[in-house]
Amino acid sequence: MKILKFGGSSVSNTVRIKEVTKIVLGLSKKEHIAIVVSAFQGVTNQLLDCAHFAASGNLKFETQYAEIAKRHRGVLNELHGKQVEKKTSAAVEQMLAELHDALHGIYLLRDAPPRALDLTASFGERLSACIVSSYVNKSKRAVFIDARDCIVTDDQFTSAAVQFEQTNKKTKSLFKQIGFGTKRRSEEHT
Repeated sequence: MKILKFGGSSVSNTVRIKEVTKIVLGLSKKEHIAIVVSAFQGVTNQLLDCAHFAASGNLKFETQYAEIAKRHRGVLNELHGKQVEKKTSAAVEQMLAELHDALHGIYLLRDAPPRALDLTASFGERLSACIVSSYVNKSKRAVFIDARDCIVTDDQFTSAAVQFEQTNKKTKSLFKQIGFGTKRRSEEHT
């Protein structure tokens, strides 16, 4: 098994996502591949700006949120044309709605504690991973995994440390559930 990490500039737009997909598909012919992607280039900063605008009572967070939502919907639609799977579209819309709810909560409280900032920033990676995996899935089975389902950290928000023993256990269990890391399909029939 090989794990590949692609940063924000590698998934900054549809052209770059298609290049990443070519790399992943090529390598997946030889072994199982897990990919980890960052938020689209610039999105993490935009998300944190949104949270800070909301905390200060500045409605500019709404405009910034709309730009983020438009960018993600646009990339998804460019990658899939008019054939976006309903499941993927629904997942993206659900995440965008949750993001807006979080930002609205910050706005109402006029406060952005570290936990809220971590939550807000997490939407960048989650949206990116969902969109990239949906595109890879057009050519080869790919599963979007929300990192929150397998990575365990301490409660030091904005500077959390990974709890590796728990994380490794959860990751192995999750991979086993989805059949990742078992014999390759071509080997199963020989």
